[in-house]
Amino acid sequence: DSYLRLCCVAIFRDGHTFHMDNVNNGPPKILTANPEAELCSALAGLQTNQEKPSRVFMLESSEIALLNNTAYNNSFQRAMSKLLVSLQSTRRSQQSDTELDPIYVLDVSEGFSVLSLMAAQLGFEDKQISPGLVQGYSSVEKEHHQTLLRLLAKGNGVPENALEFWLSHVEDDSAVLQRPAIEKLWSAIILDCIETCGLIRQKLLEKATLARCLLEDGGQIFPERIVIHGMLVESDTLLLESAVQGTEPTLGFNIAPFINQFTVPVHMFLDLSTLECTHLSEPVELFTLDLMNSIANYTNREVK
Repeated sequence: DSYLRLCCVAIFRDGHTFHMDNVNNGPPKILTANPEAELCSALAGLQTNQEKPSRVFMLESSEIALLNNTAYNNSFQRAMSKLLVSLQSTRRSQQSDTELDPIYVLDVSEGFSVLSLMAAQLGFEDKQISPGLVQGYSSVEKEHHQTLLRLLAKGNGVPENALEFWLSHVEDDSAVLQRPAIEKLWSAIILDCIETCGLIRQKLLEKATLARCLLEDGGQIFPERIVIHGMLVESDTLLLESAVQGTEPTLGFNIAPFINQFTVPVHMFLDLSTLECTHLSEPVELFTLDLMNSIANYTNREVK
């Protein structure tokens, strides 16, 4: 925690002194009262500028994986565009006024989600949709998530009033699924249905049942229907994640070798889109979940 300050640099040879820093010219330099602070300031200025540093946002690995899944996001964008155009057509057929009521879209996805921003952006960029007709609402709770969405909206040309945060309008944070107003209902409610590991979200059908009660006439849950496919895979990563790590006894019993033979765990932290594996079969449709019509889900299907 110390350093050497050179106040004078010179060469001494044959009784002669050659100063290298012109120490004899001008008034003597005065040492600062806080040399540590001066050194830290000098080090901080190396290869840097004095501009305001850019903001840093932290996201979960699953959220980053979802943002990087371009095929997933492009599919959502195309489907959402069709949904908004359909809702606009329904409004035009029901309302004789020249000015249509706004399309209220609520996104209740888990964690950080840009789907509400996507809906608001389509409301201004899609030529098939009247500008400003779509009002997007996000249910993100964390303040830095809200700040990031605002910056993304600004950077993509979405007006500030086109994207709002629903939890700032409700008194109880746990009651996300509520009416937007006494006389209004939601035009579309976006549900986050599938985990990045491939599992169906917990309490999805309960959320869908509640969401159907909060939709206006002609409103839709998005996505309306989910088709579940299955595939047999072989993966060393899965085998490694399935095994009990270590050889230490559990409660005095050496059970790890036996558990490792029969364990069939649920992998919550694996991303199927990036999992290194060998496909042992073709994708097979297992069943379909209709979120708008729960009766249609109780059907028999033979999987071969």
